[in-house]
Amino acid sequence: MSVIVALFALSVSGTAAAATTNEPAATNLFGGNSFLEINDAGLLVRWDRTGSTYARNVIGSGWGDTRLITGTADTQLLQLRWDDNLLEWFIPPGSVRPISAGWGATRLNTGLDNSNFLEIKTNGDLIRWTVNATGQVWSPVKIGNGWDNTRLIIGLNSTTFLEVTKAGDLVRWTITANVPSRQFIGAGWGNARLLAGVNGTRFVEVTDSGDLIEWNAAGNTYVGSRAGQGWQPARLLG
Repeated sequence: MSVIVALFALSVSGTAAAATTNEPAATNLFGGNSFLEINDAGLLVRWDRTGSTYARNVIGSGWGDTRLITGTADTQLLQLRWDDNLLEWFIPPGSVRPISAGWGATRLNTGLDNSNFLEIKTNGDLIRWTVNATGQVWSPVKIGNGWDNTRLIIGLNSTTFLEVTKAGDLVRWTITANVPSRQFIGAGWGNARLLAGVNGTRFVEVTDSGDLIEWNAAGNTYVGSRAGQGWQPARLLG
């Protein structure tokens, strides 16, 4: 990759050690310290950053019917199932609110915050969904088209998201008045298998080889450190 990478070895599988950094002030997903994983066994796991490590917390089992997952707040997540139903869960799972059926045209999605998420449709449209004041009704606004070339997408905060293109480019997008503006970050992201936003300036990556990389913003680029290994069983991040 074109960004700077500092590698830190991790000797214990099942835990994740991260580089020590100052916690940035930003609008955060999951309080700015966590991300979600669904593994091949169907477990839903929340990884919580405490100090310089990520701690593994199994939230529930039986999540094998999930096609896409994304966190929207420290106590909320969206689950798109293989039956094309979209559900809003409150952590720990036990409280769930069905949003609607008929999401078969959704190719990718990602949370921005607890009242916004993005959807990329199979026709290439980029949709921003916003919930009303009661938290009951979600409304769509089309904010772009031609997003067929997007391979991965993750939200960082209420107005910022990252895209990995099919060509392996990393692009940062900022939304202003429902108009996304593009900033090219770097090439060489073809080996990124999964991504998840942690906060406005931090995200994690699972590579094709099973490494977990934590990336932190540094000016107009990101600095990476290996935060774990053995992540081949991870099926989804959010």
